[in-house]
Parts: sequence; structure tokens; C-alpha cells
Amino acid sequence: MEELNRDFKGVWIPKEVYLSKELSWTEKILLVEIDSLDNEDGCFSKNDYFANFLGVSETHVSRMISKLKKLGLISVESFDGRTRVLHSNLSANPALSAISESNNMQECQSSIDNDVKADYAKRSRQTMQKCQGRLCKNADHNNTTSNIYNNIYKENKKKVLDKPKQRSNKFIPPTVEEIRAYCKERKNNVDPESFYDFYESKGWMVGKTKMKDWKAAVRTWERRDGNTTKGQHKKENGYLC
Repeated sequence: MEELNRDFKGVWIPKEVYLSKELSWTEKILLVEIDSLDNEDGCFSKNDYFANFLGVSETHVSRMISKLKKLGLISVESFDGRTRVLHSNLSANPALSAISESNNMQECQSSIDNDVKADYAKRSRQTMQKCQGRLCKNADHNNTTSNIYNNIYKENKKKVLDKPKQRSNKFIPPTVEEIRAYCKERKNNVDPESFYDFYESKGWMVGKTKMKDWKAAVRTWERRDGNTTKGQHKKENGYLC
């Protein structure tokens, strides 16, 4: 493995990061590694280096970097389609305060969820008991009464235990593997890594509009790429396309 210019600070993780339940241990080590490699010019390491260092896939690294960026723990200084410059924000108090607040919010939300579930289950049991009492009082204990009560019990139990699935039309960014598979299907010269890193650094925006169809964006790169070398794109209107 190539020896990098490392500003090694030792194995040290801020308390807020160490105690974070929002970050996995792999994400914490990645954050410390970026901080260690962040010299005066920033961290230039690519995803393949981090993948080899951590023993994970490059796609996993891309997702972890995106998460750290959203939490404000790292920032992307620049990206020209080939070279990406990362900076660690571990020395910035606002970043650590934000993740500390996130830890507290998660604990509060978990406590609230448990209280709500317990209260809802209690009220549902009381309702079922009242229904059972009314049915027993107003009808004979025959098969019809039994079936009615069983149906009410099953319906209420399903409401308590089953959480409805929420459907959303929100755009979901593709993985590098999905982009690579689509480019292979199209037999084009679009570089999946460059495509992913470019739009990831822009928050998956096309100009000032949120991307709706990443496959259409791949086809745009494919058409504008033309006969140029793989991965080389002209800069137009302030972004690569």
C-alpha cells in the first residue's frame, strides 16, 4: 500500500463521536483516518484506499463518506471529476455539538417511542376487555359471539403490532454497483465512480433542480462524452455533464 503523508495524531476519538449511537465503529474509524490524513492541503485519498484500509467495499465507503458529510463531520472542499479533497471538522466545536445533540435526540426519541407503544398497547387491551364484556352480556356464548370477539381481537392486535409501511416517491441515489451495471448494459464509457462522486458532492442536484432519474443523467453523460476518453468530461454551466 502506498505510504501517505499522514499527520498522525494517535488513536484519539472525541467523546461525542466515541459515544455516538448514530455512527458505526467502521464510520468512526473512517472519520479518524480522514482526520489523520487531512494536512494543510486536505485529504486526497480515494475510496479504494479507504476500502483496503477498512476491509470493506468502495460502495460502503461512499455511503459512509456521504453520511459523515451530512452530519457535518467532514466537508468536500473541491471535486473536479477525478480528484476529491476532503477536510475533517473534528476540530470544529459546532460539528461535535451537532452530533452530541443528535445522540440526545435519539435517546429521547427512543424513550418516547417506548412510552407511546406501551400506552397504546394498554389502551387497546382495555378496549378489547370492554368489547368482550359487552358481547358476553348481550349475547349467548355461542359460536357467533366467539367469532365476533375473535375478529375484534385480531383486528386490534394487528393495529398494535403491525406498523404500516410508508410509501415515498423521494429520489434514492443509486449505488456505484447499480451505476456500473447500467453503464455495462449501455456499453458506454461513463466512469461509475466519477459519476457517483460528482453528483454526491452536489447533493444529487442537476443545476438547481433535484435529480429525478439518475439513469437519464447517465445517458446525458454518455451523449456528451462522445468519443472522448473514459471519465473525461467538459465543464459547462458550472458543473460537469
